[in-house]
Amino acid sequence: MKQKELKKLTTGSILAAIAVVLGVIIKYTPGINLEMPNGGAVFGIYIVPVILSGMILGYKYGILTGLIYGVVSWLLDGYVIHWGSIFFDYLIPFSLMGFAGSLFYGKGLSNWKNIVFAFLIAAVFRWIMHGFSGVLFFQQYAGDYNPWFYSFIIYNAPYVFAGATISLVITLIIRKPLVDLTKELQLN
Repeated sequence: MKQKELKKLTTGSILAAIAVVLGVIIKYTPGINLEMPNGGAVFGIYIVPVILSGMILGYKYGILTGLIYGVVSWLLDGYVIHWGSIFFDYLIPFSLMGFAGSLFYGKGLSNWKNIVFAFLIAAVFRWIMHGFSGVLFFQQYAGDYNPWFYSFIIYNAPYVFAGATISLVITLIIRKPLVDLTKELQLN
């Protein structure tokens, strides 16, 4: 394995570990552990390292980082209504978030517009996957609502887009140190 590829693999693994640690901290910290009744964190800042992995390392490592985070998150949550929800709630959405970041690979973190669009695309990918999960596996919770409306608008949109907005603001605040760190690591 080439030195550069090994460095990217190691960095992706570290970013996945940071995402897991952030997820655990948020889940067990009073005041910021706001979750929807059937899963979904409002302060989901664990998406920051997943999206950044794609932006910094490219699509292969972005997807891999998201997949690793999705698997570990699923194992730590230990809650699945249907086996299909593993794919729609954990594996695919977080892999797509890493992929969304990779759409801006090589364009640099110094341009704030790249970060905004990466987070927006990642949030839409996640929202779509969680929305389909709700329609396919959780429609019994929709009550009198149309399952599509309930899943996409009432349940998933608020926490997905709130979490993405909070994560985006944090990322924009720490953008300068991230640019410096990326240059120092010479990953591109």
